[in-house]
Amino acid sequence: MPRQLTRRTTRSAALTAGVLAATLALAACGSDDSADDDAQATETVASETETGTEDDTTSEQEGPTEDDAADAGGVAEESGEDGEFDRTEELPDGSAADIYEIDFQTYRAEIVGEDGVLGTLRADDGVDGIELNAMYVVLETDGSLHAWTDAGEQGPGTFTVDGGWEVEVTHHDDTHWEAKVSGGEAEDTITANGEDAVAHANGIYIVLTWAGVVSSHDPEAESTE
Repeated sequence: MPRQLTRRTTRSAALTAGVLAATLALAACGSDDSADDDAQATETVASETETGTEDDTTSEQEGPTEDDAADAGGVAEESGEDGEFDRTEELPDGSAADIYEIDFQTYRAEIVGEDGVLGTLRADDGVDGIELNAMYVVLETDGSLHAWTDAGEQGPGTFTVDGGWEVEVTHHDDTHWEAKVSGGEAEDTITANGEDAVAHANGIYIVLTWAGVVSSHDPEAESTE
C-alpha cells in the first residue's frame, strides 16, 4: 500500500499567529524605541516563517507520491506477467520457442523466427496450441512443448487420427469450425472460432485450426523413432 503523505501546514499557521501576536504586543508599547523593536521583532518572526515554509516544501517533495507508487506497482505487475525465462527449444521448421514460467502450472511460449515473434502460446487452464505454416506447436501447463509438421486433413469431413480417435469436422463459417472427437465411450468437442484450438485425448494432441484443418500427434511414437 502506498505510504500516506501528510503536509505539515500546522507549523506555518502557528508561526503566522505568532507574527500577529508580536505585532499587537509591540503596538501596545508606548516607548520611543517601539518602532525599532517592532521592526526587529517582525523581521525575526518573518524569517522563521519563511524558513518554516521552505521546510514544508522540502517535506512534501520527500518520498514517493501515491501516483509514483501506483506507477511502480503497474511496472511490477507487467514484469510478473512476462514470467521468468525457463529455456529455448528448437522447432522443426528452424524457428525456436522461448518458454517462460509465469506461475505454478502456468507457462507462456513465444515462437520466434527470423522476422520476430510469430505466435504466442499460454497454458494455464489447459493445453494451448497453434498452427504456423503446417507446423503445429502445443504447450502444456507443466511447461512441456511438443511440435510437429503435417499437412493435416481439411474439413469438413470425418477423419481417423493418431490413437484411433475419430474426428468429425463441421464448418460454421470461414473462421469458425468444430471437431467432435470420439472413441469408445469418450467424446469431446474442439471449437476453433477465429483462432486455433487443441485437445489432449489420452496422450494424443489434436489441433483444429481456424481454417478447418485438423492434425494429430502422438509424443510416444515420436520418442521411439
